[in-house]
Amino acid sequence: AHPESTRKLMRFTISREKLQEGLAAVAASIPAKTTLPVLANILLETTEKGIKLSGTDLDIAVSTEVSADVEVAGAVTIPAKKLTEIARELPPAPVKIGAVGEQRVTLECGRSRFKLLGLPRDEFPTFPAVRFNESWRIRSGDLQQLISHTSFAVSAEESRPILNGVLWELRPEKMRMVATNG
Repeated sequence: AHPESTRKLMRFTISREKLQEGLAAVAASIPAKTTLPVLANILLETTEKGIKLSGTDLDIAVSTEVSADVEVAGAVTIPAKKLTEIARELPPAPVKIGAVGEQRVTLECGRSRFKLLGLPRDEFPTFPAVRFNESWRIRSGDLQQLISHTSFAVSAEESRPILNGVLWELRPEKMRMVATNG
């Protein structure tokens, strides 16, 4: 037997729309340039409901779950740019994604077939756990308004990094954002 056949496998089928939806959600967290090759990849992990896609630039980490039909559980990282380019061009048909071992990834859709080289899952940074039982809820429009009313005042001056962000205060009765360029 081929030595690769004894290694871990992962297989699932997903609609083109769900794949594109998941990729769009994590795309903003993938750095354009990085000295750490695995950060240019998206982590794909199978879950009970489908697949979880994750991306990070080590400052921002984004994770989303989309429905998929999982045949064999597993995890692999795939080059984000390449996967997004491929997904954009796929015909409207089910997408079959499989991985042999931790690096050889195949993607099939209609008559198209792609082979991608991934990186092992354990090279991908782990995300801190977030407990949503201690969370806040706010309408997205209200949050966008807070951000737009303060972000223009953020300093771009690199010599004073404390002014390069927004102070975000969360209190039981209110939320406040403050920014200044000095």
